[in-house]
Amino acid sequence: MHLKIPGYPSVFRPVNPGLCAGKSPGLAGLISGVSQYSTHCSLSISKLYSKTQVTNDVVECYVVTANCSVNVLAYSANDDCTRRIGQVKVNGVVVWQGSWAGHFSTPRGVNTLRIDPFSCSVLEGPLRFDTYESQNSARKLTDYLQQLDDGSVIVGVTADEASRNLSSALPTLREFGIDVADVGIRGSFSFIAQKGYPDKTVLRKVLTEEESNKTPARVHAVVTGTYALIALLG
Repeated sequence: MHLKIPGYPSVFRPVNPGLCAGKSPGLAGLISGVSQYSTHCSLSISKLYSKTQVTNDVVECYVVTANCSVNVLAYSANDDCTRRIGQVKVNGVVVWQGSWAGHFSTPRGVNTLRIDPFSCSVLEGPLRFDTYESQNSARKLTDYLQQLDDGSVIVGVTADEASRNLSSALPTLREFGIDVADVGIRGSFSFIAQKGYPDKTVLRKVLTEEESNKTPARVHAVVTGTYALIALLG
């Protein structure tokens, strides 16, 4: 599944069976000393300097490549206190976790993390919006998503119960390609999305408490892509 991020081509490559797949263009890291311009690098120079003829400048081009694995597992509450655990892992490192009847706290509601797919790290969060408790939390979730810059990559995961007062946030979530209006009480959902590109969102949702306690919403995807950094020295 190709995801166009402003400034560079990118791919969300879901690992789950049944989801679409794509190829990673390379290993994560910084590659310096490129002897010839890549096509993207040349196009970037033309775009940035379309009104200026560049003749004697020395050009240094650095190509940054992402290959960031993201695992997201939601969980739902239940009435018999059966333990349930949720996690978000970025390149195998746990960056969020919660549990029902377990050893971790219960961050009830919708939880979000904003990530940098190139350093494969968390830029912001986790942030919790308790959309079970109040409609005000749904409004805060809406405000947060709307103020994000285009191109921001967001990971979302539900814990315990997130649907009861989520309704006012549903239109904004839908703009991100996250249609969860049919998720019922104690259902679950998880997603990886990029603002401005809703057709590239990777979403998994489980509609009922019974289903979610058997097979909670899980997403495993690899975020890949490249962009060029250009320095003109003259």
